[in-house]
Amino acid sequence: MDQRHEDAAENLGKRAEEEASRFCKVLEEQRQCILSRAKDNPDQLLLELGEIADAEEMRAVRRQVTDNWRYWEQRLASINTDLECEPERIRRTFALQTHRVEPAGAIYLWPAGSL
Repeated sequence: MDQRHEDAAENLGKRAEEEASRFCKVLEEQRQCILSRAKDNPDQLLLELGEIADAEEMRAVRRQVTDNWRYWEQRLASINTDLECEPERIRRTFALQTHRVEPAGAIYLWPAGSL
């Protein structure tokens, strides 16, 4: 294996680890955000909104809070799955696929006064 191939494989490996680490960090932050909101009682969240005089608007707000809670539960489950599967998938996308190095282009130089 020549030096260019080794360098490319090493650089891709480093990049894969960085990307996988960043991805896990984002998922952990999302989990913490959801958990911090989910520990509150949904009825308490509605009380903090203040007085909503319109009954239809209150039903819409209650429905939105309920939908949010339902989504948070689903998202927490998918975060766990993503933390298990996605880092390896990210690493696979950065795996070295080819072993050849080809020139990408050529540069021609002319003296400034010759054209």
